[in-house]
Order: sequence, then C-alpha cells, then structure tokens
Amino acid sequence: MDYSTLTSQNQITVPVRVRNSLSLKPGDKLVFYKIAGGLTVTKVKSIKDFNGLLRGNSHKLSKQEKEGVWLQR
Repeated sequence: MDYSTLTSQNQITVPVRVRNSLSLKPGDKLVFYKIAGGLTVTKVKSIKDFNGLLRGNSHKLSKQEKEGVWLQR
C-alpha cells in the first residue's frame, strides 16, 4: 500500500510506485473521483494518448454510411 501526506499548503507527493504505474511525468494532470468510502486517482488522457489507435483499420465508409451521418446531424 502506498500513502502520501497532505502538506500545510494542501499539496501531496505522488508515491514513486504510483507514478511509475501510471507513467506520470512532470506536468501530467490527475483527476480525483470520489467513490464510496474513498477516492480514486486517474491520469487525465490527452488526445495524444489516442495517436495510432485506429492505425491498420481498413474499414472505409460506404456512401450510404456517410450520408447517414449527415442525416443524423
């Protein structure tokens, strides 16, 4: 279990094991979610984190699919 102490300036230091497991770097943003009986911390995703996600996807939209998108707007 990892822990941190809140300073008099309301700051915490993220423990090394947590930083490593979340691949945190200086300047990264964290979001805190209140859950029943506690708190969970997650790294905020950047659009850069999704780079290459669809690489290799060869699906091309048909004319009907493209027109369907416009009709839904």
